[in-house]
Amino acid sequence: MISHRSMMESMKLYLQTYFPEYPIKLMTLHHDERLPTENTGGHVHVFISGQNSLTGEHDLRLSQIKRVNEFLIKRGDGADCLAESGRLYYIESSEVYSYLQQMFYEFINENLFNEKDLNAEFSPESERQSAKRKAMNKEAKLPKYQRPFNFYTRKIQWLQQQISVLNKQYQSITYNISIGEQTLAKLQTENSEIQKQNLDWQQKTSGLHKEYKQLLVKRDDICTDIEKGQEFIHEQASISEQLGVDVENKHAEVNKLNQAATAKHKQVIKLDDDISKKQALLARLKEITAQALQPLEQMISKIYMRFQTADSSKGKYYFNMVLEAFNDKLSPLIRDISIDIAKQTQDNYLESALKRKNQKLAENESDSGL
Repeated sequence: MISHRSMMESMKLYLQTYFPEYPIKLMTLHHDERLPTENTGGHVHVFISGQNSLTGEHDLRLSQIKRVNEFLIKRGDGADCLAESGRLYYIESSEVYSYLQQMFYEFINENLFNEKDLNAEFSPESERQSAKRKAMNKEAKLPKYQRPFNFYTRKIQWLQQQISVLNKQYQSITYNISIGEQTLAKLQTENSEIQKQNLDWQQKTSGLHKEYKQLLVKRDDICTDIEKGQEFIHEQASISEQLGVDVENKHAEVNKLNQAATAKHKQVIKLDDDISKKQALLARLKEITAQALQPLEQMISKIYMRFQTADSSKGKYYFNMVLEAFNDKLSPLIRDISIDIAKQTQDNYLESALKRKNQKLAENESDSGL
């Protein structure tokens, strides 16, 4: 790409090389039908003095003829040299400016274009005689506001393109909001299912607690019976051997019941642990749902309002609302998503402000980590 400064410097070098005795009064870069976001179509306008700084004479035309003759002699066309008196036929006057163009093309190719793999050439005769070129030459004589292609028609085309792009972005944002709402509904449904499962676990635990208490009562009753049997044994030392066998059987039954009660107690403890873990998981899911969705929903809503009113008096109000909501309570991921949404709406002002604030928040978080 050829920079504007390079074009101006090359033009200045050309004039200083061939016409050093004629001071350059003004050089300016001009664009035709260029929008503020574009960087093409620039060309240089130069105003030089027609008065020779060495002789004081206004002889620029004669100097042009001399430089043309020097150019023709250098390339071996000395027979085509023009009268340096300045008295030329009409066709010869036209040839002066044709040769000057050739001189300029040769100079600009050698000093600017060729080193960038470019080469300026005259348009072929077929193009110069084409209907499009003839129409362009005819339009060139008209004021710009009367030409079919001018700055205003160019801007209208650009605005129509921007409207089309914004419509597509609006549809994309609307779609993303719809997906977000569907995701929220899905999470709410899953949350309800988890709450239902938790209720089932509580009911099962309640049943096990009840069964455990019944076993404790039965164990206490059996212990009471054992105590009574032992008292009876002490009092009735003459009880038969069969009574001793019955006592042993009672002891065995008590041991089995104790083992069963211990196993049930362990099950109850394990279920209590499971319920605690599930309750902690449910609380964490609620917290994650609130943290992940609420800030993002708020930012999308505020950016959407800013998008709707960007060109109205309310635009600044919603701009401040977005910046106020864009704080360290948002995770870095949500802040990046918010900046990307602002970028997709082509709200450059809002995007730049969010990037600056995000950088400051990141620096504060880094300092806090130290």
